[in-house]
Amino acid sequence: MNECTPLVDGYDAANERKAFIPFDDAAGVVPNLVGRVVRPTTNEDTGEFTTQAVHGLYVCGWLKRGPTGIIGTNLVCAEETVAAGAYTRPHFGST
Repeated sequence: MNECTPLVDGYDAANERKAFIPFDDAAGVVPNLVGRVVRPTTNEDTGEFTTQAVHGLYVCGWLKRGPTGIIGTNLVCAEETVAAGAYTRPHFGST
């Protein structure tokens, strides 16, 4: 059986955002590709915008897509994120 450690809360006791979780303040979402959290970066030499996946970190619901949808939307969103996690896990071994 595969282990999964959920990250339920992206804030600490003082309600400060955790630095390791990227957040797009303008859009109100955690940057992601199909639920897999990514850190936006800009290449200093070329100015090219890219993203780098944050190992083992996934997001769903309003933090993934913004405050839209209903319970059914959240279910589809969560299924998509779980599928992304199941797809990427073999590529990273057991950690």
